[in-house]
Amino acid sequence: MVRRAARDPQALFRWLVPAVVVLSFVPDFFLSGDGGGFGAPARLLMHVAVAAIAVPVYRQVIPLTSV
Repeated sequence: MVRRAARDPQALFRWLVPAVVVLSFVPDFFLSGDGGGFGAPARLLMHVAVAAIAVPVYRQVIPLTSV
């Protein structure tokens, strides 16, 4: 979908990934009461770790070249 919608898919991807990761933090703040003092920071780190691992793998499997 990104390759079809964007003129420069790599530039859009560089902007989109951090925005989605930061947006994924929002529910963690609402759940900050669950899990004690380490619950919310652990979930925030989990989102960052998943993005740090998944994005390079996706870029190898699904190259972002213009269609």
